[in-house]
Amino acid sequence: MLHAAVLRSSRPHARIKSIDTGVVHALTTSPSGSYLATDLLPGDYQVTATAAGFVQVQQRVTVTVGAKASVDLHLQVGQASTVVEVTESAVQVNTETQTMSTVVNQTELRELPTLTRNPYSLVAISGNVSDGGTMTRGVGYAINGQRESSTNVLLDGAANNDEFTTGPGQSVPLDSIQEFSILTNNFTAEFGRASGGVVNVVTKSGTNQIHGSFYEYFRNTALDTWGWAAPAAINSLVGHATKPVEQQNEFGTWLGGPIWKNRVFLFVNYDGFRYTHSANPSPATIPTMAERGGNFTDYATASGQDIFDPATTVCTSGKCSRSQFTFNGVNDTIDPARFSAIAK
Repeated sequence: MLHAAVLRSSRPHARIKSIDTGVVHALTTSPSGSYLATDLLPGDYQVTATAAGFVQVQQRVTVTVGAKASVDLHLQVGQASTVVEVTESAVQVNTETQTMSTVVNQTELRELPTLTRNPYSLVAISGNVSDGGTMTRGVGYAINGQRESSTNVLLDGAANNDEFTTGPGQSVPLDSIQEFSILTNNFTAEFGRASGGVVNVVTKSGTNQIHGSFYEYFRNTALDTWGWAAPAAINSLVGHATKPVEQQNEFGTWLGGPIWKNRVFLFVNYDGFRYTHSANPSPATIPTMAERGGNFTDYATASGQDIFDPATTVCTSGKCSRSQFTFNGVNDTIDPARFSAIAK
């Protein structure tokens, strides 16, 4: 949102042009000289004020997600063909609300390291945020001292919450995000639901310039280092310690550009993820060929425990007993005729 006042002696016009897309919003100021432009996408804009008998005044301004920017222009008497460009603009300070927020912009999204390329991991750079201990609720962080599930996640102005898991409803690739803001305190009534914080994400849109990229991020066993306990683990198959197998690939491409210059734009992003790792080994016991034939004498000898026939259970005065399995005079052996047809 962009609003401010134009000081003049006649009613001027304001023209707001996006630097990236060339889209123009033409406005006529109120009798007091103020103007208001809503539904602006985050980005850089050039604001131009004109009026009959006055020189044109231009100034650039950056509009961030969910924020209000103010640009006051002063018109001076002169030729309308004369253009005065204000090159220095004051730092935008929120003087209308008490909302405390942090904006993660495109430069930070592109340059800050993220282990899993999860854009929500950058919520950690905001103030009043602590690690929630899990990445399955909210965005994985406790905001404003509340639980992780007390965070409201917005995507392009709409709620993006999985009400069952309390995490984000739709995952968004890092390269498709324009910027996002983290509201940690005193947010206005338009941001409901959350008692902790609000994470407001805006995705990219195409511009008048064609931009694109291919990317691949990978980890594999050859490049991995040893874990602190890994050298002590001997792989019984090869007779020496081996690194756990790990192969992680995250790859994709994105492309943005104009369909109809200054009017219609396109942005697409594909992100793929593949992960292969060695399973945690655990011992398992399987029957020997003799045991599969019903002969458990080796087991009984090794364990010192005989096997008994549950079909011979007899209970007297609260005490139960049963007979040991015997077949053809051999103890701890089951008659194959009693095997289940399914087991065969």
